[in-house]
Amino acid sequence: MIAYLSIGTNTQHQANIDAALNLLRQHVNVTAVSGIHESPDHRGGDLVYWNLAVKLETALSRDALKQDILRQIEANLGRDRSSEWVTIDLDIVMFDGEGTPDIHYKHVAIPLAEIFDK
Repeated sequence: MIAYLSIGTNTQHQANIDAALNLLRQHVNVTAVSGIHESPDHRGGDLVYWNLAVKLETALSRDALKQDILRQIEANLGRDRSSEWVTIDLDIVMFDGEGTPDIHYKHVAIPLAEIFDK
């Protein structure tokens, strides 16, 4: 299966992105990575986010990818969903040709457009 992810962070930007990509590559075949795009907090806060998109190939189901890989990477990198500080956010935005509502956010769509179908 082909999946596209959106990756974002608003703290220790480069270190968190590098760590997430390294951990992701241990579990799936990453075939394309967009450039990094800086964006304001889409919820209206003062934090600066770095966002990128990743294309990958996996034999895992959508749920297994999300729960067994992405959520574990987030946990390993200290993600606390109750905090405004986002060490890393890994979201599936397209899986096996089916997109999610997140695909319409500018901070998702722009990086995704760089690597879609590459």
